[in-house]
Amino acid sequence: MGWLEVSYHGSRSAKDLDAFFDKDNGWAPEVNLLGAGSVVGSAYYRPIEVKGKKLVFVALVHFSKKNGTICYKTMTDADGPVEKTCPRRILDLVGGVDGAVNQWGREWRQACYDAAGSTKGLKNGDIVEFDYPLFFSDWSCRRFLVRKEYLSRTATRKSTYFVAYDGGEHNGIPCRIKNWRKMPFKIVG
Repeated sequence: MGWLEVSYHGSRSAKDLDAFFDKDNGWAPEVNLLGAGSVVGSAYYRPIEVKGKKLVFVALVHFSKKNGTICYKTMTDADGPVEKTCPRRILDLVGGVDGAVNQWGREWRQACYDAAGSTKGLKNGDIVEFDYPLFFSDWSCRRFLVRKEYLSRTATRKSTYFVAYDGGEHNGIPCRIKNWRKMPFKIVG
């Protein structure tokens, strides 16, 4: 499976990627869309049905703002993607683990459910390591220190944020990680 690079001027949002794959790229006539997509890291997930089989469409997406392009690689959950960050909402729409069309799909869906449940018990001071590096403006990191604090005087509950904990030059930088609960990680300290 190769990569395809095309002109793209949308954002990294699921709404813009839904529009891109729905209108600009187009779906085969036998594809029925079962709901909106979701973006987690560099993976885009969309619940679809093909000839009566409910699948998760997966696209690995890389953006180049400088060139105004998007580079993507597509597959389904039946192919057993490496990224296991699909949200529960999408897995539920396609029938959960038991709705998978083959063993690879069942294993992948179960791994996604397991990863989504791994956020329970996360405490202030824990060190977490994501399964893949998270990219920021000009650097990346996999390991972070968890901080849970009241972020304002009027806050009624603590917010979770992360601090880079890679031992390198970016160590100690506070980071906002969107959709972190949907990403696979493990507590390492």
